Amino acid sequence: MTDNRERFGIYLPPKLKDRLRDLHDETGYSMNQLSLMAICHLVADYEENGATIFEELQKIKNEVNGRLS
Repeated sequence: MTDNRERFGIYLPPKLKDRLRDLHDETGYSMNQLSLMAICHLVADYEENGATIFEELQKIKNEVNGRLS
């Protein structure tokens, strides 16, 4: 059986990883599944809306970082 997946490791700030673990606990999805869903959404959004999505994503990142501090 051929596996058509590749491994992709990322580094997460500890508090963000904790929130991802909380989402796992709340939803039952694995942290890997949640991460994959988020990446798929990002790629689809980029393909539909182009680079302008990164302005909104930067705002979200700043907001999240503020809450995690």
